[in-house]
Amino acid sequence: MVGTLLFIDDLLSFYNGIPLRYCLDNESDLKTYPDISQAASDTSRRIFVSVKGCLSLIIILYIILLVILFGYECFRCFINHKTNLNSANE
Repeated sequence: MVGTLLFIDDLLSFYNGIPLRYCLDNESDLKTYPDISQAASDTSRRIFVSVKGCLSLIIILYIILLVILFGYECFRCFINHKTNLNSANE
């Protein structure tokens, strides 16, 4: 599941990079990010980039969820484990 989402994210990043590279190579007067956005994309591409940003956010949240679940399972495995930290002093 995560691998598929990452692959889709890679394809979308590549697709967005093509017109961006074209604009940066052909127009030298671009100074700010809004100028670059205006030159590189029309309205449909901006919506596309917004959807890609949401997809990236979903991937990040999914990875955080997996880390939390893994930590909880590790805690459950070692909940009855008792350690004696004072054994070196005896």
